[in-house]
Amino acid sequence: MVLLWGCASVPAAVSRANPAASSSAIPWIDTKPSAYHEGLAVPVGQPPLRACKPDDLTATYAGAMGLTNGQMTGTIDLANVSSTACVLDGAAAVDLFGAKGATLSISTYSDTRFTAVPVVLQPAGRATIQLDWSQYDEAGDGTCAGGLVQAAAMNLTLPGGGTVTTSAVSPRNDGPITFCPPRIGVGAFQASLPADATAPVAGHYFEATLNVPSTGRAGHALNYQVTLKSVFNRPLSFPNGCPGYLEDLAGPSGWTLGKTWYVLNCQPMGAVIAPGASFTFAMVVQIPASAPVGDYSLAWGIDAGDSNNNALSASFTVVPG
Repeated sequence: MVLLWGCASVPAAVSRANPAASSSAIPWIDTKPSAYHEGLAVPVGQPPLRACKPDDLTATYAGAMGLTNGQMTGTIDLANVSSTACVLDGAAAVDLFGAKGATLSISTYSDTRFTAVPVVLQPAGRATIQLDWSQYDEAGDGTCAGGLVQAAAMNLTLPGGGTVTTSAVSPRNDGPITFCPPRIGVGAFQASLPADATAPVAGHYFEATLNVPSTGRAGHALNYQVTLKSVFNRPLSFPNGCPGYLEDLAGPSGWTLGKTWYVLNCQPMGAVIAPGASFTFAMVVQIPASAPVGDYSLAWGIDAGDSNNNALSASFTVVPG
């Protein structure tokens, strides 16, 4: 996993020559990533973790709770019972079965509240899947015209193939999954920790610094630089292509440009990045002509393989174009 770390706020540097023109800066490329979490750094010589198989896992339905307007949400706990680490990446396909074993007719959809990121399960490690359903139909009158259906068991088909089975009856007093067919929401795999535990700190691969001019002009490009230094004690590579990064501008009275993703021009870094190696990249963000003048914050963060991009920020002032 690539992590970006540094101070929460980086003071703006003094204005200097356009970094894109600097011979020491790797040129900026106007390329958008096709997907998130693809071009992540990997320690050289580290074998890729295997995908979790059905024999590695046990699944337990933990019960449900009501939200509002007949909406319900339930949790499935997954535990790695093998002796080695494995990875769950994406989401499971879910099938529900009635009390007599008949397959229930459902239509699943992806619950976009949960970002799909690789979840590494160490031995005894745990993950969860969130399910959502409604006890009302889509007519909006608070009823289920076709009648509620109860599930007794469920199959979870893993992204790498194979199924894990669990009961669909809660160990608490809320009973079986009871829903108005056919829609069932399925969330991506999420890491799970005991209530008294804290998330482990992943290895810091890169330290980043921002070099941003003190002023920018509305209607013009702001040219700045980002320096990445490898602080990992082993060589690194990008076997799956270059990582993405996001940038955003926030200005007066809540004005924002909105998060925009680009691909880092990592090819000039070479096939193997040595410990301590440092690279400076030219960066460009377009300031719209409609942007109000005043104080701004520029946020920049590399794709870290999760929903937290550890964005750095630098302050500058936008003046009339």
